[in-house]
Amino acid sequence: MDFGATTTTISGLTGGTTPPSDIDLELTHIEVTQGLQNLANDFPLVAQRPTAVRLFGLNNTESQTLGSAFLEVSRDGEVLDILEAENNPISFADRLIRSSNDAAPYFILDTDWVTGTLDFRAVVIAGDPTLGNDLTPLNNFIETSVSFQQAVPVNVHMFPLYITEDGTSGGTGEVVTHTASDGWVQQALATYRLWPAGQMSFDPFNPVLGDADSGWDFATEGAEVYPWVELDLARQANGWDEDEGDLVMGMLSPQAQSLWGGFAQGVGGNTWSTMYEGFSWQWPWHSNAGSVIAQELGHNVGLSHAPCDWNPGDGLPGELHGGAIDPSFPQSYGWPNCSIGPLDEEGFYGFDVMYVITNTAEPSIMSNDPAATPPFNATPFMGYAGTGRWLEPWHGCTLLNYVGVDCDTADLIDIDFDTPGQGQGLPPVVHGGVPVWSCDSWGGPFGEDLCDLLPGASDDPIANETAPGEMVVFGSINGSAGTATLDGGLVVRERRDTSSWIDNTIDPDPLLLILLDADGEVLGAQNVEVAKWTSGSTRDEGSTDQAGAAIEPYPTTSPTRFTETIPAVPGLREVVLVSQDGVLARLAPGPGRPEVTIPEVEMGEDSVTVSWSAVDPDGDPLRSMLQYRTTGEWMTAATPGATTAVTIDFRGLPGGAPGEFRLLVSDGINQTTAVSASIELPDNRPEVVIASPIDGTTRPAGQFLELRAFAVDVEDSTEPLVTWTSDRDGAIGEGAVVTAKTLSVGRHTIVATVTDQSGQTEMAHVVVDITPSVGATAETMAAIGELLSTGPAAPADRDGFGRFGIVLSVALLLTAFAGLMAYFRARRLGPGS
Repeated sequence: MDFGATTTTISGLTGGTTPPSDIDLELTHIEVTQGLQNLANDFPLVAQRPTAVRLFGLNNTESQTLGSAFLEVSRDGEVLDILEAENNPISFADRLIRSSNDAAPYFILDTDWVTGTLDFRAVVIAGDPTLGNDLTPLNNFIETSVSFQQAVPVNVHMFPLYITEDGTSGGTGEVVTHTASDGWVQQALATYRLWPAGQMSFDPFNPVLGDADSGWDFATEGAEVYPWVELDLARQANGWDEDEGDLVMGMLSPQAQSLWGGFAQGVGGNTWSTMYEGFSWQWPWHSNAGSVIAQELGHNVGLSHAPCDWNPGDGLPGELHGGAIDPSFPQSYGWPNCSIGPLDEEGFYGFDVMYVITNTAEPSIMSNDPAATPPFNATPFMGYAGTGRWLEPWHGCTLLNYVGVDCDTADLIDIDFDTPGQGQGLPPVVHGGVPVWSCDSWGGPFGEDLCDLLPGASDDPIANETAPGEMVVFGSINGSAGTATLDGGLVVRERRDTSSWIDNTIDPDPLLLILLDADGEVLGAQNVEVAKWTSGSTRDEGSTDQAGAAIEPYPTTSPTRFTETIPAVPGLREVVLVSQDGVLARLAPGPGRPEVTIPEVEMGEDSVTVSWSAVDPDGDPLRSMLQYRTTGEWMTAATPGATTAVTIDFRGLPGGAPGEFRLLVSDGINQTTAVSASIELPDNRPEVVIASPIDGTTRPAGQFLELRAFAVDVEDSTEPLVTWTSDRDGAIGEGAVVTAKTLSVGRHTIVATVTDQSGQTEMAHVVVDITPSVGATAETMAAIGELLSTGPAAPADRDGFGRFGIVLSVALLLTAFAGLMAYFRARRLGPGS
């Protein structure tokens, strides 16, 4: 069949004129991105994560031709769907342009598809769906296949922090908290944007840590580390392990006057973050809370700062004021001119796949050009430079490894180590200048006997005894002042590892904890991580707090805090903190065990009050933890410090079955446990919060709309099922994440409903407007499907008439023409015009 002599006028495409017969559109690249990607698709892709596909092409003729693009998605030869680009029509230039949505079609995939291997085949056209007006139709097609790797789920356990805004630890100031009823969902999603995880859950429905008598005044220097004690106890008591994807975070109210945006202990530790609200007006994708949370959690899984905030005053990056620098970060695009990748048009660009969560009209694109202007410029989220912080390949690769997805930075970034200034190490001061020791050079107070013990610990009979529990101890060290402290903790759980408790693999380190018995004999030793802290914002000259008041620069003599978990071994009487210079601090309470009464429980309308009395025969200060359980493991109910009564909201504790409280009271080493009488708390209703879309979102009909909810029920071990409905269309689907594509035009009240095992339900809703589609008709999409499946029948025979053959029925082709006429007219004029 010969359509070479056929001419068709498509109104709205080129001002009502006939489509030119001398155009030459070409597809050159296809990119599959989940937030960061280069055109070679080198950044590994994760299953069940929001994903976009972008096409890049050229217009090899002088005329600027409006084109439309379509993408066929298939698996194992079965077509899942054919998508129309969300930003049709496209105006290709004569060069590659990645920083503009106008020059690159993009498609949002159904999250349910994002697993295993997907095959993509795309086509771009300019008016004539037969490609009869294109000089070389074969280059209008492009295809690729990508695989998505399964990742370990990440669970962020969020605890409200009990803070006195302007008072003291005695609670004389106004108390502020940030609980699950406050805005946390957008901060959580903004964090998810920066972490390349497949599934990332956030659980803010936890008891408040601290109380009015032991709340921390964050306006006092040094108070920023106090929550670590409570967070560490909660982590240990609940059995959460960062190696298994469990991260612990405190939520600080934005009303609290903190000197820092966030704080992290470091590897294996915990973090807190100020829950800032809103997004930047210049960078619509940037949430300050999200970037701080993502960075602090990054510290907890082994990431150090990217040296990006260069301070010309001292020639060092500002991140040094807040902790350790990653010495391996490549200077080829790092310090001092940081961007999210080496300057390369085909290199790593950021793409905001989750743009609908801020209800913006189109996704933002982040360039690797440090000279780019907002919102196209971005800096690594592990640095301090700039407001717009985004995922970059160096630290993103490490996060992928953390969630179980193989990634090698050497495969992502080609660094020329032979060129001056490329990939070189940082100045020596960046590494901290902390002296290290080894057994060969050890000259501490325990002499060579300690070094003799460590390598042969497995031969020592006591090394094979099972310790009764794990104790959390706390301390600080100020290297400049030569002072240190060591505070006692609690035995919060049984030891999970019943192997030798003596550390046979102690690394060279300037600090050790030595465990002694009553006779001063060494029972064991353990390293202390001296750099186990870092912060989430700078305190350089000119820094201000949240109220805009000037604050002093971070003092270089400020102590470094640490927490360590040690075995509570039989016969333990003293813990000593030592360095090469000798004993720095001792934890040696009296021999008497604390005396504690049975906790009394009083039920209130929506809370329960637990009270007790506790004394120490030696007058040692006491620390306590209150736990609760119905069946199974004990969970943290409160960390009251020295207080002897706490009131706890029912919502954070499982009810509906008999349970009991357990009180742990310790003088630092000696501990007493008391258990309350059985009590049954009310069965809690489940909780559900809609994360996306946000209320008031507008989407054209036929385009994907991701429905995402966080749901939890404290009584159930599994996440309750979420059911989605529309007041216009009825049932939509089931699951925490559902992709809707067939919502009818009009205003919808989208309802997420959860039901727990006892039959209690809870609902949340948002209002979404679905506008009339400006996309291609069903008939046109059928024609495109035929084109994608068959391709051009033969190379074009260019004899002046644009001769081109393709297998299409005349009726279908004419219908497709009519559809494209209406489509381009609507695209040009917009909805309702």
